[in-house]
Amino acid sequence: MGTAAADELTEILGVTAIKIPTAFLIDVCGLKGINVGVVRRYEKYSLIVVNATCNATAHDVMRLMKLVRQTVFQKTGVVIVPKLHFVGFTSEELPGYFELD
Repeated sequence: MGTAAADELTEILGVTAIKIPTAFLIDVCGLKGINVGVVRRYEKYSLIVVNATCNATAHDVMRLMKLVRQTVFQKTGVVIVPKLHFVGFTSEELPGYFELD
């Protein structure tokens, strides 16, 4: 997985993949209310994305998604897998939003 916490969890549970609620991961990583440009995570419900000025672009939303996924991965070793159908992006554009460092 990439972190000691993830390795320890794998050892304890004996599995390499478990489902953890995304909202829980966002909360424990301190990402409620985080923003990228004019797009932010709602302070009360971490799964809600707010377009603060009504001028956000799809790129802004995707950058926020990548920041959340990257932060959760770095802090927990857990990879968030989006369950969305992305419309309006070329096959060349999407991989950049999904690569984790």
